[in-house]
Amino acid sequence: MDSLLPSLKQYLPKLIEGIGAMSEHFHSGQYGEGEKLLVQVNEGLEWVMKAYTGIPGFEIEKIQGINAFLGEIVNALTVKDYVLIADLFEYEIKQALSEILVDMGRADLKNN
Repeated sequence: MDSLLPSLKQYLPKLIEGIGAMSEHFHSGQYGEGEKLLVQVNEGLEWVMKAYTGIPGFEIEKIQGINAFLGEIVNALTVKDYVLIADLFEYEIKQALSEILVDMGRADLKNN
């Protein structure tokens, strides 16, 4: 599983950028484009969560926090509340992913 760490560190910034683009589409009323990116973001987030939980020594609480927000996003999707979806991704999930990226950088410093 340690072989996933470099891939995870390389992919996380791309996912974070994709979340920003998706949120921007939703906030600007481009719901179709936002939904297309949402599918990609969801797939990427799923991979990140599986990869992260497979790396020994990392905090599972961060993934549990993301899961809690995903429940809210599902509810927002049900009622097509795109602003709430964008806000949850932009201010909660994106922040959690950024913290994971920082944690992985700290782990690198400790191991060197």
